[in-house]
Amino acid sequence: MAYTIANQNQSFFSKIKPLLTYLVLFAVLGGIAYGVTIGMQQVPGLKQKSALTVQTQYDTAEVYVDGEKVGESPLEKFSVEPGTHEIKLVGAEAEFIDRLDFNPEVETALQRDTGVSAVFASGMNFVMEKDATTLTVISQPSGATVYLDGTEMGETPLTLDKVTEGSYTLDVRMEGYEGQSAPIQVKDGYKLMVSAKLFPIPMPKTIQKFEGSENLYDLTISNESFGTSPDRAKAVVYWADTRGFSDVGNAAELESAGGFDFFLDSAGNVYDNLGNLVSTQEGFEALQEADVGGYLGVGTLGAGLTEPAKETYLELFEARQMGKILPTGLGWLRVRTEPSLGAAELTKVNVGESFPVLEVQGTWVKLQVTADEAGWVSATYVEIE
Repeated sequence: MAYTIANQNQSFFSKIKPLLTYLVLFAVLGGIAYGVTIGMQQVPGLKQKSALTVQTQYDTAEVYVDGEKVGESPLEKFSVEPGTHEIKLVGAEAEFIDRLDFNPEVETALQRDTGVSAVFASGMNFVMEKDATTLTVISQPSGATVYLDGTEMGETPLTLDKVTEGSYTLDVRMEGYEGQSAPIQVKDGYKLMVSAKLFPIPMPKTIQKFEGSENLYDLTISNESFGTSPDRAKAVVYWADTRGFSDVGNAAELESAGGFDFFLDSAGNVYDNLGNLVSTQEGFEALQEADVGGYLGVGTLGAGLTEPAKETYLELFEARQMGKILPTGLGWLRVRTEPSLGAAELTKVNVGESFPVLEVQGTWVKLQVTADEAGWVSATYVEIE
């Protein structure tokens, strides 16, 4: 009997031995997993990652994190280590750079219009962190009005600590600037921080020609802080390209004219149709065919053109000299590349035609014979009007 009992006992333990082995192994692995989880929570390098999302308006921008290119906009939920990182967006005309905080398990988002410069740009940054449920809104410039779902909440800088969890439409507005709007999500136990940059509107709401002028429009605005910016001409071009003239008077007239051919500012500087400063003789000669212009005035400097602007405008346009080709006996006159009889022939012009005079040098006159060509003719056969 003893043997039998012994054999029966051995048979029983043999049957449950594999089950005991699995139970022990499961307990060991569970302990290891628990230990790894606790360790990840304690070691900074192993924390849950955060994410970066970038949306840009009107153009595509290259996205850099700490100087390394990580992609192009739109960029969705790009994985970033928690901490502070430098974010740079490089657009077609300008770039945006900022240092932003990235918190574990949450998304930091950017909504930007890189514009043409640091002044003429706009956008919103959205940063979340675990804290009391609040919404904080700051803006550049400060003093902008904040709206949640159309309800006015106050002016920036603004912190709302009674906002409840849910989805909202956030608007930030200020006179003289383009408003910013975005859908936001407020979550219990998180602080949402929004930083808004507003785009200064570079043109007045109503654009009129100066009295007595057929081609110069008054673009005077009241805000001197950006009205005298050297980038304002580019901003007008960019605004017209991206927003059009739908929000200003004489929209149809300006659109039919194809926009502005040149700009003139209160300091007497001249800019071409792309908003680039004209500073060379070749650049000024190219303006001889310019037609529609815009004066980048500032209301605080008084009505009408400033004296420097008047001098430049008269020199370029009102006092433009024309050269009429006199009879030569051949019916035409040679135009040469240089003021010399030995210079190569550029083209021929007909007797009786008139061309803008660019320069007079001794017995030679330089004429703008086409939009792209200028050359020299003998002063003997030119009547300057």
